[in-house]
Amino acid sequence: MNTLMTTYRSFILLFGSVFLSSCADWNSVPVAVDDDFGNAVRHMVKSQTLNPGSPYGDKAVLGLDGQKSEGNIRVYRSGNTDLRQGKTPVRLDINDN
Repeated sequence: MNTLMTTYRSFILLFGSVFLSSCADWNSVPVAVDDDFGNAVRHMVKSQTLNPGSPYGDKAVLGLDGQKSEGNIRVYRSGNTDLRQGKTPVRLDINDN
């Protein structure tokens, strides 16, 4: 029983070391990143900001306007809207003829 545990433990250590060494990149060279890395995203966020001069700055919006929320809930609960509105099935002809 002791030899079985020793063999099992040796197999686990061997498998673990092979598994972990497969993640290593032995020929890696650090890649330098451009100085303007990320500027495209920052520009996009800035251009999509509704009111950049707002005194509230970048504070998150915690909810909707009360009247808008009440109207949305009322329409949802009434069941008069078709949730599939605007969705049309698309048929594709993929025959090789």
